[in-house]
Amino acid sequence: MEIDTFDSAGWIGVVPFFMAATRPRCMPPFPPVGNFAELNVRTYVRVNGVAGVYFFSLDACSPLAVKLARRFFHLNYRHARMSHRRESGWIEYQSQRTDRLDPGAALHVRFKSSDTMQTPARGTLESFLTDRWCLFSASKDGRVFQGDIHHAPWQLGNTQVSIETDTMTEFLNLSRPPGQPHAMYAAGVDVRAWLPRRVV
Repeated sequence: MEIDTFDSAGWIGVVPFFMAATRPRCMPPFPPVGNFAELNVRTYVRVNGVAGVYFFSLDACSPLAVKLARRFFHLNYRHARMSHRRESGWIEYQSQRTDRLDPGAALHVRFKSSDTMQTPARGTLESFLTDRWCLFSASKDGRVFQGDIHHAPWQLGNTQVSIETDTMTEFLNLSRPPGQPHAMYAAGVDVRAWLPRRVV
């Protein structure tokens, strides 16, 4: 894998969201399993010239989702205790990792939903971060896998963010740039995903 760059810089995203009606194709949704909060720490890479996403970690409050994703997608899923609530246009999102393999990472943020949403223009940072049609993962023995995904273009809006706690990227030992992070709000999108295939 090689780091994909925008304006000669690599980017790391901390993305809290909610999965809804997750299910295998040709099966009905099963809310106790298919609805859960998730939080990922990602970067943007290329493999064989193909642009995609690489996940350093994915925290989820669904034990079954963690087990299946580790087994079939070779993804670094971790168990976490998570909650979210909406009040007066603000969303409060909390995650505390509880996984015995990698405990401790936490996120507590408040962000504001946006009334004005639009598709990012080509060539912008927002397009670079969201126009990604596959994910890459690696097995313990060094094999690299590509999992294709399909979704409509993201609709994004500006957002205000208040960060109470964020230790999700401490393991990377990178210094953070000064000021607020670049933050966008997305209302959601339907996604189809295919099982990964080995590419390296």
